[in-house]
Amino acid sequence: MGPYLGPNILLKMARALKNITFFQVLKIDAFRNLWLSQLLSQVFLNLLFFSLMIRIYEITRSNSAVSVVVLLVTIPNIFLGALAGVLVDHWGRKPVMFFSHFLRVLAVLAFLVSAETIGWLYSLVFLISIITQFFFPAEAGTIHEVVKDQKLLLTANSLFSVTFFASVIVGNVLAGPFLQLFGPQWTFMVVAMAFLVASVFTSRLPGKPVWEFTQTHRELDFAKLFSDFLVGLDYLYHNPVVRRGIYLLGASQITIGILGVIAPGFADQVLHLPVTDVSLLVMAPAAAGMVLGAVSIGQFMGGFKRENLIQGGFLAAALVLIIYSLVDKLAGPTGLPVIPISLVILLTLGFTNAFLDIPVNTLIQENTPPEIRSRVYGVVSSVIGLAGVVPIVLSGALADVIGVRFVMMFTGIILLILAIKYNRETYASSSS
Repeated sequence: MGPYLGPNILLKMARALKNITFFQVLKIDAFRNLWLSQLLSQVFLNLLFFSLMIRIYEITRSNSAVSVVVLLVTIPNIFLGALAGVLVDHWGRKPVMFFSHFLRVLAVLAFLVSAETIGWLYSLVFLISIITQFFFPAEAGTIHEVVKDQKLLLTANSLFSVTFFASVIVGNVLAGPFLQLFGPQWTFMVVAMAFLVASVFTSRLPGKPVWEFTQTHRELDFAKLFSDFLVGLDYLYHNPVVRRGIYLLGASQITIGILGVIAPGFADQVLHLPVTDVSLLVMAPAAAGMVLGAVSIGQFMGGFKRENLIQGGFLAAALVLIIYSLVDKLAGPTGLPVIPISLVILLTLGFTNAFLDIPVNTLIQENTPPEIRSRVYGVVSSVIGLAGVVPIVLSGALADVIGVRFVMMFTGIILLILAIKYNRETYASSSS
């Protein structure tokens, strides 16, 4: 029996892997190319932005100078998101993704041949952010095109969310070692090469060759573009499911933005941690929870109603956030150290947030016609951008006035009210 033990175990492992839904969706050639493009793009885009933030701080020794990076990333979302979605529907998603990757390559290479001044670093951040406004609605609108099986669509979105959340961790963690080992020049050279490889994966997606883009889209009819934009708005006005989905994504991003802004102060004033430990002991467990949540949804919850997942996730996220604002108060009566309790709550918070983000994206894709899907995601990008400005401008100031604990608790209460409102609206629409 001994000689057959190894092959039997391998056979069982192979059968188990075959049943994992992530592997089922990755068997789709077009989706696999899209996912590999996203994997390279997201990891090295986060590595690029965090490396730029490190270099800006090293040059200026100013936290305010670093905060400008966040604003430069956010502003194009607000003013270009909706327009970019219309242009993507006009030009086509495949060529837009390809040329977005390629323009990123050129932008990073331009950095390599220029003086490393603060103004140029800001310009690079702003330029990359503008290009990304076109890439996001093109990529999001393509998922439903390449995954025809509705049963696998939630899994596909889960895998994209896993990649997105994990890339934030991986990109930020790798930025420091890359700069230390290779220096800024070679670090950005590696980033440029990653974007170039991502463009190759994009070129292999179904559809016309990307070079035909320049032959068939030479002129823009601005009247037609404006008309297309109005069509997208009209669709959102008459489709409450998609409209509520956009609001929910905005609420999720506001919450993440607020946590990002007040995390250093919360770590210092409530958790009594060094500010330098924020990324490891606050942001990392929350992101890890998002990854676990995304894996759970994609693997085990494809048969659940999207609305039910959203209702449970939204309500749970609000309650967990309120609980986290009192984490040090909870640790006292139990006699447990505050840090382990904090890690568990943050992991749970990220887990519940995944139940909001992934089903909402799936609902938007399922309820939006392919010809206007990028326009809808362009609006999503604008909403997310606007949602990001609010916490940057207000949260820090409010935390200084009323304290970080109360800002976090107030955010959780607002989320709880929105969750109850969404649950009531969903129940009313399903009963009618």
